[in-house]
Amino acid sequence: MGYSQAVEAYRQALTVYTREALSQQWALTQNNLGAVLTSEGERVAGAEGVGLLTQAVEAYHQALTVRTRKQFPQDWATTQNNLGAVLRRQGERVAGAEGVGLLTQAVEAYRQALIVRTREHFPQDWATTQSNLANVLTSEGERVAGAEGVGLLTQAVEAYHQALTVRTREQLPQQWAETQNNLGNVLTRQGERVDGTEGVGLLTQAVEASRQALTVRTREALPQQWATTQDTLGVALTRQGERVAGTEGIALLTQAVEALRQALTVRTREALPQQWATTQNNLAEAYFLLQNWADAAEAYTNALTAYADNERAYSRMSAIYHVKLFKFDKAFALDQQWLARHPDDLTAQARFAEGNFTTGHFTESSQRINALLAKPEVAAKVRTALRAIEIANLLALEQSKSVAAKLEMLMAEVSSQPADFNLTWSFEGTRHFIGQSEKLSPYRAWLMQLFAALASPTRDQIIKGLNETKAAFK
Repeated sequence: MGYSQAVEAYRQALTVYTREALSQQWALTQNNLGAVLTSEGERVAGAEGVGLLTQAVEAYHQALTVRTRKQFPQDWATTQNNLGAVLRRQGERVAGAEGVGLLTQAVEAYRQALIVRTREHFPQDWATTQSNLANVLTSEGERVAGAEGVGLLTQAVEAYHQALTVRTREQLPQQWAETQNNLGNVLTRQGERVDGTEGVGLLTQAVEASRQALTVRTREALPQQWATTQDTLGVALTRQGERVAGTEGIALLTQAVEALRQALTVRTREALPQQWATTQNNLAEAYFLLQNWADAAEAYTNALTAYADNERAYSRMSAIYHVKLFKFDKAFALDQQWLARHPDDLTAQARFAEGNFTTGHFTESSQRINALLAKPEVAAKVRTALRAIEIANLLALEQSKSVAAKLEMLMAEVSSQPADFNLTWSFEGTRHFIGQSEKLSPYRAWLMQLFAALASPTRDQIIKGLNETKAAFK
């Protein structure tokens, strides 16, 4: 029987099992209806799936009008646990404050269940609910900014530790390993958001929890779970390696690459395409930090095949091609593909304007720069970068007579900024192109002076450098 048929069967049963005539059977059927609506909602995408989860929440609430804590404490706790699960699923799929609110309700439902599901009377149920509570606290903590979010993650860590007092390796090895894996994940999230040695310490604990899980989650016995934990370990090592300087940091990032490559021996594109793409993205992050640009670009390319709207992967990959590998045609094509999906992305438009310059599409570069400079919402740092690229582009178009006026506009743009103004735009791709361009060879030294001036750390130093550049133009 499919989920839709099961839903219909339970609804039919409720026409006989009425609350008035057969209240306990009615409540049991509402609980079961909630369970099948949850399963169906998890399988259905978009608004329809969220709607099914909403119906599941309502069914559980109906069941709780009969399954009260006073009269049926164990049934009440079971339904509260089920309600927590569906609210979590619903909250994870709803954006913004509404989604966070649903996750908060899920936390409360699990805490209610724990009033009855005590460690003394129902140790395994207690441990399961502690684990469920930790899962939803992790989801909520990831969505909430600042100290409040870190506090939620801290509560999640504590709940996992509570679960591990019952889920021991000796008595429940697979559940122990699953909880260790989840603990590793939340410790990573927590460590990412805590500064200094405390944050590094949390990441060290995350690595240790993941390694513990792998003592049970072996490739031979549990290949998919093994791959999941290798991925968890790889992410923890990446974040740890990012925070640790020198050769130790490089060693940690190298270990991260190895763990993620291990995961990909099971998480193949053919067998598990979504997990494969997730791990490819994680692998790309480790390669990026190791400055292994070619492998990072390949892994980001793989990740984007499944997650085409992954902005971080796109922006990093575009930067790798343009300012690290100088593969301007690939950067151009990538920016073009991204803008086809995200035409209002101003940063991508600016990259594409620069990409037109470094691929020799000088007329189109000029048009795109002018269009962006006409938009007041373009950030000052981007506007300044575009004005500099515009000057190089004019020289490529053999319009040197326009350069003086454009240089004055660039200087006016910088002069209007705060004293601590500096550019974060990398001109390495543009500088490389100028260094290789025969057309720009007469102006090469002057353009390098222009871009060197823009690399100065403060507004006044930039202006000083631009004045010297202005005086040197011939």
